[in-house]
Amino acid sequence: MTTRTDKCTTSKRYNGGGSCVTVTSISVYAAPLIDIEYYQYEPSAGAAWTFVVLFGLATVFHVVLLFIIRAWYFIPLIIGGVCETFGYFGRAWSHREPNSIKPWVTQELLILCAPPLVAATVYMILSRLVRALQAEPHSMIRPARITFIFVFNDVVTLLTQIAGAGVQVTGDQHVMNIGKKAVIAGLMIGIFVFALFILLTSKVHVRLKKHSTPVLKQNPHLRWKRYMWMLYIRAVKVGFRDMRQ
Repeated sequence: MTTRTDKCTTSKRYNGGGSCVTVTSISVYAAPLIDIEYYQYEPSAGAAWTFVVLFGLATVFHVVLLFIIRAWYFIPLIIGGVCETFGYFGRAWSHREPNSIKPWVTQELLILCAPPLVAATVYMILSRLVRALQAEPHSMIRPARITFIFVFNDVVTLLTQIAGAGVQVTGDQHVMNIGKKAVIAGLMIGIFVFALFILLTSKVHVRLKKHSTPVLKQNPHLRWKRYMWMLYIRAVKVGFRDMRQ
C-alpha cells in the first residue's frame, strides 16, 4: 500500500464570538499499487530445481571433457550450460517471488541466451566434421564460412531476444507487449536459421553417401553417420525448444 493522493476540503465554522473561522481538513487515502504479473502461470519450484541439477551436472561433465580432449570449441556450449543452470535458478526463485522483477529478469535473460550459445557449438561441429571427412566439395557453404554465417545469425537472434526481454523490465504493459513481440521475432529467426542448418547438413549427408571421400575410402569402418544424426537431433531439440518458448 502507498499514499497516492492528498485530498483537502475546506469548511467554515463560527466561534463563540460569532466570527467566521476557516478550517481546512486534510483527508489522506491510500490506493493499492498494481502488481505486475510476469508469468501467465505459477513457476514450478520442483521442475526448476530439477533442471538446475541436470544442467549443472552436464556443464561440469563437459568442463572435464574440455580439458581431457582439449575441445576448446565447446566453450560456448559450456557457457550456455552455465546460463541454463542459473536461469532455472531464477525460475525457482520466481516460485517464491512471482511478482518480483529480479528473479524474472534473471531467468528471462539467461534462459534466452543459452540456446544460441549451444547452437554455435553445433555449427562448429559441422564445420570441423566436413573438414575432417574432406567433404568440402559436398557442402553448399565453405566450412570456414559455416561457423561465421550461422553464428552471425545467432548473434542477431540473441541481441533481438535480449532487447525484447530487457525492455520488459520497465513494467509498462504496452512496452512489455512490444518486448514480447521482439522476443518472438528473435525465436522465429532462430527457427529459420536452424531449418537452413538442417538443410545444409542433410545435403552433406546425402552427397557423402553417394560420393565417398578419400578419408572414408581409407577408413570404411569410420562411424561418421552417427555424428550427422547427432547434429540432426540436437538441431531439432533446440528448434523445438524455441517453438515452446
